Amino acid sequence: SGCAGTVNWSNGSSGTSIVLSSVGTYSITTTCTVGSCISPASVAVTGLQIVAQPAAPTITPPGSLVVCAPSTLTLTASGCAGTVNWSNGSSGSSLTLSSVGTYSISATCTVGSCTSLASAAVTGLQIVAQPTAPMITAPATKVVCSPSTLSLTASGCAGTVNWSNGSSGSSLTLSSVGRIVFLLLVQLGLVQVQPVQQ
Repeated sequence: SGCAGTVNWSNGSSGTSIVLSSVGTYSITTTCTVGSCISPASVAVTGLQIVAQPAAPTITPPGSLVVCAPSTLTLTASGCAGTVNWSNGSSGSSLTLSSVGTYSISATCTVGSCTSLASAAVTGLQIVAQPTAPMITAPATKVVCSPSTLSLTASGCAGTVNWSNGSSGSSLTLSSVGRIVFLLLVQLGLVQVQPVQQ
């Protein structure tokens, strides 16, 4: 302001305002030209800087995208010289997910006052709830004489019941002579539960 003629900027532009858009550090002065007369240069405006926008970090997903609780999913980010900010609100070079749910995770990189665009999202991340162990119904008589058999049934499993002798199915019939202590291994999709052996 204050120029009745043409404002000439030290970067070669002219006009009453100037827009700086290239990455760099600037010290800017102006002169005012009226007719054939040019004013002295104004006091320089220093400390002007446009910082390069950092690149988005690269996310390395976990080896398995779907796990069963209480297992966790850990993602790591690289290529950021500042702070990695994850889309779930966490920050740091790695992110560990531990709650049951389905996730889509991206990250940005903040260096100083500049933040990158978001990285490509890692999708298909899921932590599946661990099912409870099934209930075993034992036979009324636990000791029988061959060739009689013993039958056990399992309930409360929405998936596949796997018996500790290698059999699977909702019931198990024992026909060989011997004394057997049973454990159950329940399998539901990727979820496995094994009760403590007694």
